[in-house]
Amino acid sequence: MPKVTKTDLKILKELQEDAWRSNDVVGAGVAKSASVVSRRVGELVRLKVITGAHAAIDPQKVGLTVTVFKLVTLRSHGDGMTHAFESLIEHVPNIVEWSRISGSWDYLVKFMTRNAAEHDALHAKLLAMPMVSRVRGMPVIGKTHVKPLPLDHEGDGGLKR
Repeated sequence: MPKVTKTDLKILKELQEDAWRSNDVVGAGVAKSASVVSRRVGELVRLKVITGAHAAIDPQKVGLTVTVFKLVTLRSHGDGMTHAFESLIEHVPNIVEWSRISGSWDYLVKFMTRNAAEHDALHAKLLAMPMVSRVRGMPVIGKTHVKPLPLDHEGDGGLKR
């Protein structure tokens, strides 16, 4: 596991808020020079602590009005079944996120589509995959909320009051 310093965590927190900030602005926020920030960011990229920088896009404003989380169970886990499933969903543009999970379900998959008909077609495509045995959907009501990673937490999960 890469060694991440307190300064690195401060830099990461600044970048989570706005990855387009200049090294000068980030440096001012963490009391370091722009050159130190540049070196640390380069090292964090090399260590794959930073895995990319992305623009946050409002899905509604680009026509993706339907968000549904799906629970998926595979027929089996042997013979490369999980790899085959992930290879298939990797190429489905409207499946934007997935995680392999434990318990009675195997995957949590996030769909984003333009309308209910597009969702229904994607649902049917998922059910038709030969390794899929069961799918359950949970439509999102309202806006999805995303928060930055808790890089400066005290280990209490933020539950102390």
